[in-house]
Amino acid sequence: MIGIPAGKDAASDRDRKRGLTAVAPPGHSPAYFPPMTGRLCTGCGRSTPEAALRCPSCGGLLPPLSGGDPAAGLAEEVARALGPGYEVEDVIGRGGYAVVFCVHDQHLDRKLAAKALFPEFAAVSAIAERFRREAQMAARLSHPNIVPIYFVGREGDVPCLVMPLVEGEPLSARLRREGQLILPIALGVARDVAAALDFAHHANVVHRDVKPDNILLEFATGRSLLTDFGIAKALASDSVVTASGVIIGTPHYVSPEQAAGDRELDARSDIYSLGVVVYEMLAGAPPFDSTSVQAIFHQHATAPVPPLGARRAEVTDEMEAAIVRALEKEPANRFAGAGEFVRALEQAAGGTSLRRSGGTLVEVQGTGDSSVFRTLNPAAATSDIATAMDVTSMAEAARAAEARAIAAVERVDGQGLLDTIRALGTRTRDPYPALREPVREALSHLARHDGVVETLAATWRRGSERQQAAAEESLALLLPDCAEILLRLARRDRSPELVLLADRVGALDDAGANALARDPSAGVVQAFATALIESLRPTAIIERWLAAAIRHTNADVRAHVLGVAAARGGVLAEHIGRLGATDAAPAVRLAAIRALGASRRREVLPLLAQALQRPAADEQLASTEALGQIHARETVPLLVGLFDRTRLMRKERGALQQAAARALAQLPRELTKDALVQLAQDKDPTVAGIARDALGN
Repeated sequence: MIGIPAGKDAASDRDRKRGLTAVAPPGHSPAYFPPMTGRLCTGCGRSTPEAALRCPSCGGLLPPLSGGDPAAGLAEEVARALGPGYEVEDVIGRGGYAVVFCVHDQHLDRKLAAKALFPEFAAVSAIAERFRREAQMAARLSHPNIVPIYFVGREGDVPCLVMPLVEGEPLSARLRREGQLILPIALGVARDVAAALDFAHHANVVHRDVKPDNILLEFATGRSLLTDFGIAKALASDSVVTASGVIIGTPHYVSPEQAAGDRELDARSDIYSLGVVVYEMLAGAPPFDSTSVQAIFHQHATAPVPPLGARRAEVTDEMEAAIVRALEKEPANRFAGAGEFVRALEQAAGGTSLRRSGGTLVEVQGTGDSSVFRTLNPAAATSDIATAMDVTSMAEAARAAEARAIAAVERVDGQGLLDTIRALGTRTRDPYPALREPVREALSHLARHDGVVETLAATWRRGSERQQAAAEESLALLLPDCAEILLRLARRDRSPELVLLADRVGALDDAGANALARDPSAGVVQAFATALIESLRPTAIIERWLAAAIRHTNADVRAHVLGVAAARGGVLAEHIGRLGATDAAPAVRLAAIRALGASRRREVLPLLAQALQRPAADEQLASTEALGQIHARETVPLLVGLFDRTRLMRKERGALQQAAARALAQLPRELTKDALVQLAQDKDPTVAGIARDALGN
């Protein structure tokens, strides 16, 4: 505890009467510590902050305050439920039914997250039993886009489940910060979530509460991870609202059948919820909203989906049709699978992604499918690893697996390599450290083998959706040792795909990104920047990396970086656009103007106004077109002023004024109606035609 200087007011009569005198360490007066504002630690007797779970001095759990935060008492129960070797450290989240604690696993020296039911739910034996049962079922789900459940608290203790502590943020936080997400990011999140759902549905597990709060975006990779499988079912009763008023399934994201209280939900309910999430990522708000829960339920059941194109012009009719199909009121009219929904979205969007992983890890294969029998028998390849129960047999099995992996590389058998690494990966979580060590040593050897990393990268580039996802999982097991080789391959091939792969598995850190951004080869830096269009990392990280790349000596590279910033849009496009706005190269300045427009932020209007005054006609034209993307009242006079320009005593009319008319037509009609009415009478027939079309005349 940090001390404060002694003083006459350090322990006042008022504090003594309240029993708040401090206990000082040897050699210090009681005035050394501030008056206690919370409670005394029963371990060391020192005063502690009111909101603390543990004493900052001795680390002991604090007794709960009477009538205070129930999380304090729950922390003690969670500590008992987890048993020795697990230290409950702090509250890191809470919802309507549970608290999430940060837990230190002293056995493996790692941080975990423990979710425990509030006492009002835990006291209901049926709910506690369902919670454990659903958690145990969800614990069997092993997928790169699902937050795994390591174990469930012991029966008889408070119901809790233990998961890895994900360093990231929920999708809801990103939506609050950024509003609408650009198409590649929204589709990337949807692809990851769809992969998780298809895998779970194949295992007959329905999530029941797909929403942005339950989609975690991992900082290190940008991967989207789905959490809280089956918890909604564990809490469900005969109604979607419990006796305490907590809603099971979040109102904005529940399916119509869920809102109606149907307890026999299937995969199509999750597809509806995913459709709502996709709608929100593109529109900036969910399709249905109201001041009451029942009104939102009614909208889910009866109201048509609000047109998405009205909120997001770049959404094609085909994309909107796919979302509307996912949001059909009747489950039978929706997509059969989440991956099918996302593939329809991607096809409708028209662009080609650098990756295919995420559609689904589960392919229904018959015995006539030759790919079932390609490569070695997985059971024969992995049985020795799976069954080894002592150090000697595990060491032999790990060496044999390492040899099989190298043999698979030599015969260019990507699937065989994936099977072997996955088998090794299952034993890295063995509870006995002595059995983990030979496996980790084998994986470390494989991670430093150029051929292994190159075979996994080639499998990712050319493989199926399932193989892409498995290759990502395998490379993640080989980190950090494989990172240097993977980035060297990306640099050698000047491959955006391999840069994105490195990003997705966590091999791309700040040092690696800065090296790629400063590479003397223009092709390497352009490949690096291109990959960042689809990166799901936080915007601040992408901005930092692009800011490094835009300092490249090659003007074509700088212009390319600005094009990537324009594709990302938002505040990132504004900040990177500002860096290029005064570049000496005309092509870079043009790209900067387009990035500023793509930001759609009124803060860039002064820069665009300056560009309108430059002598270069192409910069004036680009600035005019950019203004059409800034939906602000201050934009209109800048565009209208272009029609007052004169040449040889006559009002100028030409490409610039026609572009200004088109820009005005793109702005909200309540801002531009008066200006368009005047332009509809313009002597230039093109300008007048644009204005009349915008007015609907």
